[in-house]
Amino acid sequence: MFNLRNCFIVILVLLMPTVVLAGHPNHCAQQNVVGTYAVMSEGTTIMTLEDGTQMPVPVASLLIVAIAPEGNASHSGYVALGDQIMRFGIEPDDPPMVSTITLNSDCTGIEEFNDGMVVELIVQKGGAEINSIMVEGGR
Repeated sequence: MFNLRNCFIVILVLLMPTVVLAGHPNHCAQQNVVGTYAVMSEGTTIMTLEDGTQMPVPVASLLIVAIAPEGNASHSGYVALGDQIMRFGIEPDDPPMVSTITLNSDCTGIEEFNDGMVVELIVQKGGAEINSIMVEGGR
């Protein structure tokens, strides 16, 4: 039976990993993310139509991202947005998506794309893994 006591226990269990992680601070530098990454993503985004209405649209991507020491990133691959498929940096006439990554010493960071999209980052495993979430859409 689900009651207030069980709810409190569940909340404590969910918070426990946060408390454990807080006791082991990470220390990162921009150099931690230099390299080439394979990126796969899927989810839903909200699109605004020409008439101003908004609707959820599925989005998925398969990309190779190369990150330079100064934080410049070049993204090549495919992005499917609804029924539209876009490619970046695959053929010589396809420019790659570009962004700038700024990493904080606590292993969080931000990635800013040239179209205005902003992504928050968490770097784990010494830079071998980067988790992200889009917090602001681009044009």
